[in-house]
This record gives sequence, structure tokens and C-alpha cells, in this order.
Amino acid sequence: MRLTKLIVASALGFNFNSVVADASSDTRGSRKDSRRQLLGAAHHRILEKDQSGTFLMKDIHFEEDQPKVDASGKKKPHHTMTIELDNGLIYTLDNVDPTWAESKSGKGLKSGKDKITIRQGAIISGGSIDLQGGAPEVSEEEKVVKGKSGKYGPAGGRQLENDEEKRNLKRLHRQLQDSPTFGEKTVLAVRVVTTDDAYGYSEEYLSEKVFGTSSSVDPNPMNLISQYNACSYNQLNFVKTTHNLVSNGVVTITVPTSTSQGKDVIVNNVTSAINEAFSTSSPNDIAAHVIYCLPPSAMGDSIAYAFVNHWLSVYNNEWCNYPSALMHEIGHNLGFGHAGEGAEEYGDQSGMMGYSYSQEHGPAMCFNGAKLWQTDWYQTAAKTINPATASPTGNGDTCFTGLLYGVADFEVGNGAKIVVVKINDPREEEQDFYVAFNRATGMNSETREGRDQVMVTKTWEEGADDTGYWSISTLVAKLNGNESYTISNFAGTDNDLTVSVDSIDTASNPAYAQVRIELGDEKCGGTFSPTVSPTASPTISCSDGKVLRVDLITDDYPEETSWILKNTCTGEVIGEVKEGDMAEVGVYSNAYCVTDGAYEFAIDDEYHEGFCCDYGLGSYTVQYGGVVVASGGEFIDPEITTFGRCEGDPSASPTSSPTTVSPTRSLTLEPTDPPTPEPTPEPTNLPTNMPIQFCSDGKIVTVDVTTDKYPAETSWTLTNQCTNEVIIEVGVRALYKAAYTFYSNEYCVADAAYQFTIADSWGDGICCSEGQGSYFLQYDGAVVASGGEFTSSESTTFGRC
Repeated sequence: MRLTKLIVASALGFNFNSVVADASSDTRGSRKDSRRQLLGAAHHRILEKDQSGTFLMKDIHFEEDQPKVDASGKKKPHHTMTIELDNGLIYTLDNVDPTWAESKSGKGLKSGKDKITIRQGAIISGGSIDLQGGAPEVSEEEKVVKGKSGKYGPAGGRQLENDEEKRNLKRLHRQLQDSPTFGEKTVLAVRVVTTDDAYGYSEEYLSEKVFGTSSSVDPNPMNLISQYNACSYNQLNFVKTTHNLVSNGVVTITVPTSTSQGKDVIVNNVTSAINEAFSTSSPNDIAAHVIYCLPPSAMGDSIAYAFVNHWLSVYNNEWCNYPSALMHEIGHNLGFGHAGEGAEEYGDQSGMMGYSYSQEHGPAMCFNGAKLWQTDWYQTAAKTINPATASPTGNGDTCFTGLLYGVADFEVGNGAKIVVVKINDPREEEQDFYVAFNRATGMNSETREGRDQVMVTKTWEEGADDTGYWSISTLVAKLNGNESYTISNFAGTDNDLTVSVDSIDTASNPAYAQVRIELGDEKCGGTFSPTVSPTASPTISCSDGKVLRVDLITDDYPEETSWILKNTCTGEVIGEVKEGDMAEVGVYSNAYCVTDGAYEFAIDDEYHEGFCCDYGLGSYTVQYGGVVVASGGEFIDPEITTFGRCEGDPSASPTSSPTTVSPTRSLTLEPTDPPTPEPTPEPTNLPTNMPIQFCSDGKIVTVDVTTDKYPAETSWTLTNQCTNEVIIEVGVRALYKAAYTFYSNEYCVADAAYQFTIADSWGDGICCSEGQGSYFLQYDGAVVASGGEFTSSESTTFGRC
């Protein structure tokens, strides 16, 4: 075969020789001959000079029910190596030396970080480069190297001494430079049109599905922006990029390419077209993240792919419209690996890095424990333990005992909460474990696996760090109450490490799981006993007064905590817990039936350090008439709260003696599944206060609420507009706790002007997407407000001053 060499100018940024095959020759045999056979009769190019670029890992997503092998029986690759040039064009690296690819050099490359060089002689065809069995060369001066700690840092740099120091440095880096998981990030969505096909939806429709723009197109309560915003607690905010060529975050790009040329060629031509249209060197100059929506015939059986630690993600037609696919692929851009279970790389369906779902309105869920740790969104709620460093002697860095909360309850109430615990294995090349409570509520309400269970996952190198290391996580255990998971011979210590779930309480607000993580036979904390018989939360009949309730979660030294509750109108002590009364770590509840009056609650710690957060995550809550009036856990001096007011003679005795429910411990409650009836059942009648018989000096206000599927999200206030005083308040998670249930409350109020405001913390009202909830407000027997369909809140005014 004679090769005719033509020097041509490359619009693709390469210096290459173009090769045109002459089919008249029949030469065979050598590696050079193999190259000639590979070229065949097609038009290919050979690199004339070395070409440098950035190494990228392409993560390819297939549908769950698709075959795992291609027509030839070869396993489909979920990951491929690529190189990105300075102009944003990306080429797949084919025929890479498999020995090198599996070596430490190949596996140690950091996507989006390391620079590589392709040597001259490699063959470029379409969107790929054939290395002819060779390997790229890593630019050592920019290589991130791994130290003995198992973390990465600059070559020759000091290795950080402990995990806390590393995380502090990571937070400092975040303050000094742009972080992928924090701040405001612009997004551009691209409708791609080829010569023979097109993405099948309008710009307006695509904008609605990605950004949730206010339009007439099927308003979507969940999209890329809303779900990342919710899961990150507003720490990562995606916004539409703005440009005169862009409409509501979307632009249409037409390329002179057919779908038969393959997705890699189409993608590079789209990138070149964007660079030309926007007069820029890379689409990344326009937006932090760019989404390419390709025609349905361009992607084969893959639904989407993205590049790790990068700006680009690519989707097969309608998969651009599905929130879970967008969350998943953008997750790769942020540095997240897949979430697997068993042999399935996408098998962990508890979060967004498992399988994606072909639905336009969900599922509402976030990420598993390993990914949550990686995001650093829950810095104050993430704890590291190092069981292999010493024998555990207390609830410190070597073991853990305490409560885990779900991501949706991270900001519920006061006091610190632990969302995820990392079990650190100090050995290089070994995996760390992550323990989290997968609470199915709020933005995580539609998690597909392990609902309201404690999940144990493992991964290498924390999934990723600032240098861009990337790793798949694996789900290894899903635990209910009274279940445990054992890691044999943890970190080579000859001792087994056990993750024990002593109880899961989904009836409390917020829900929690009581968890112990201990190495060998030694017990963490020393006082916790999981053998106490289960007890229900205290209930009390209080037809002629108000229920006053004190709930307390101890730290590791419960005997140091004391509190006292007094009626300041009469001077009577209603309830008291002295130092030493609480002898065991756990949850204590006291309830009293009291008359209307003024009260003082004082809580103290013997060593003046509170009971949160140095020696455990203790907290307390005081409710009076169903309204939270005091809460906390972090204090030095005694913390005192006063509430209520005296009526009539302040020295008068209560009309009835206080009824006391003895303190109860709820350490081993069996998990209670949240109600998920299909279809929505008829509401259950559950009056929450006794009907008022006499109200001679005012008017009766009646508030009737039928809850939806998520009752704890509903709250309301009644404000006297004549005095500007909030006279009645029902807080989130304070009163409405049962789904699909009818509640009726009556109150005697002065004749005045009022504003009633009802709110939903999730922003979707109480009707009709999650059940047929509703409310009715009556004032002096007349209905003055009713409804259920609103977003965040709805207000009504009535009466007069």
C-alpha cells in the first residue's frame, strides 16, 4: 500500500499528516503494516508533532435494562480515557497499552487535573486517537502525587498529620479559590441540530426542565437548580448563563454533521460552533457547566455521559429533561463517582449517583454517605473516627456513639447534628467506610433504596479530594434497628469493627437513628446500654389545661445535667431533674398538664460546658401548648427561658394539680415507617385540643387542617394586627405529625383584626401533588379563609381594630 502524504491545516488544533489509503497494495505483517491495515480506505490523520492536553475521564451512563455487552460480546465500557485540547475539543484515547492503563501510573491520573502528552505517530480518526498500543506521557511537573497518608498533595510537600488538619486546609482552599461544590455556577443548555436529526424539544421546554423557568410548559417542581439547591442547603446554586445569543439559559446550535458520524464527532463540532458563534476559545468561558442535548439517533444505547472534574455533560435527547440524569451527570462534573452495590456499578439507588430515572418530576433524593462527605456541604455535621489509632476509651476520635440524622433534618431545631460518620482506615490503598441515616423525607423523600435505614458505604480516598481523585462508592449494608454490620480485622488490627443500630425513631421530629461504632470488645462512651426495654414517648390527657413537655438528648455525661421548671405565678416547682438523676446516655421525655400561666425553665451543666458539642451532641426542647418555646444545648452558664403569662391574681393556686408523667427513655424504639397509602385514604379525625365551651369575653377562632403526605412541613401563625402581636403559632413539626389526618383547634381570642398565615416549608402547599390536604379558618362561626393549593405561604386578614 502506498501512502500519499498531504500536509493540511487543522481546524481541530492538531499538527498532523493526512493519510489517504491506496488499496492497490497488499502489504502485511509488521506493526507498521497493521497501522496501514487500520487506515483502510478511510481518511485518517497521523500526528506530526507531540500533542499535550488535559486528561479527562469520561463516565458513560447506560439504561438499567440495557445489555451489559455489545453485539460482539465485548463488555461495554463505563469509563474511557480522553484528552482535552486548549480549545475544548475532546478525543477518546483508543488502543491504549492495557498494562499501563491498569498500572499505578494509569489509574493514578486525575481527571481534569493532570496534563498528558500524546506522542507523534498516533492516528486521529473522527473523535478518537489510536495510540497503537502505546501510552500517553504524564507531565510530571504538574502531576499530583500520593503520599503515605493516602491523600494527595504536591510532590515533595509536607504530608498533613491528621484528618482534621486536612479538612481545615480543604476549607481554606475553598475560601481562596473557586470550589466545584460551593457558590454560584452558571449553566448553559445547548439544543443540538444535525443534518439529519435534532433534539426533540423546544428551547422553552428545555429551559423549564433544566432551570424551572416560569413558563406555560408543564411547570416542574423539581429540576437541576432546585434539587442541588435543596441538597446543598443553598451552598451550591446553579443559575442560567446570560448572553445576547442565549434565551433563558438555552441556545440552539446547528452543525453540518450527520448522526452516523458518531457522538464524539458531533460533540466536537458543537464545541467548535459555539467557540465561533460566541467568539471564545472554549464553551467553559461562557458557563461553568455546559449541557449538550443530542438528537435521539446520535447516542446509541447510552443515555448520557460526562467528564469528571469538568464543564461538559452530554445527553441522549429526552434524558436532558430528567432531573435525576442532570443531577447524576453534573455530579460527575463535580467529581463524584458512581454509587454501586454488589456487581452493579449503579446499583446503590439511595442517591443520585446510582441509576437515573426516566421521569420528569423526580425522584426527590440527594446522595449517599460517601458522596455527602465529599461535597463538604455538611462540614459541621460530619465526624471522623480513627478506630485503628488506639483503643477506644470514650466517644472521641476512635469510636462513636450517638444519634445520626437525615440530610433533610440537618437544619431542623437547634443544636449540632451528625449526618455522616467517616470510619478512617489509615492504610494506603484501603477503603474508608461511611455511615449515614437515609431518612426519607423532604428533599430526600423519594429515595429508592434503604428508606429510613442506616446505610454503610465504602470508597477510596473519600471519593475525591481537592486534587480531583475520583472513586466509585459501594453500598455494603442497610441496617434497621437492632441490626449491625461487622468489618472483619479492621485495618489489620486483628479486631472486628461493628456498626450497631440500637434504634431508629421516625416518630420524633426530627427522626434519628441511635448508632454505635466500636472496635473489638471495648464499648464506646461506657454508659450506653442498648438493653433497656422500648418505651413509647409520653402521652398525657390534658382536657382543662396545656401540655408542657421537656425532651432532652444527653451527651456522654448525662449525670452532669440538671433542670428545673417553675410556675412563676405561684412559685410552684412543676418538674425537676437533679444532677445524677439521668444516669445513662439516651433520650429523656417529661410531660405535665398545667394551667395557663407564666413559667420559667432553667437548665444547667455541672462543669459549665453545656451538653453539646465537645462530648456528644446533646440537645433539649421545651414545648408549651404544642409550640416550641425553648431549645438548645450549647451554653456555659445556666440557660433560663421564660414564657406564658399570669392571669388574674398571680398568687392564685392552679385550678388543678399538675399531672406528671414519669421520665421515659426511648433508646430502642422500633422504626416506624412513614405512611404512604395509595390512594390517599380518608382523613382520620384527630382533634388536638378540647372544644372551647365558653368564650364570653372574645370570639372563637377555629383552625381545621387536613394534612397531606408530609404533615410536618405545615405551620401557621395568627397575628393580632391591632397590637402587632403573634398570639398563636404552630411551628414546623410542632403539631401536625400524622399524614392524611384531620386536626381541629379552637382558640378564644379578643375581638380585633387578625392576619392568618399558613406555610409549607417545602414550598408546595398541602394540596394536591402530595395528597388532598386543605384548611378552613372560622372566626366567630363564619368561614373567613380556606384552601390548600399554594406555594410557600398564604395569608388572610379578617376582623377589625
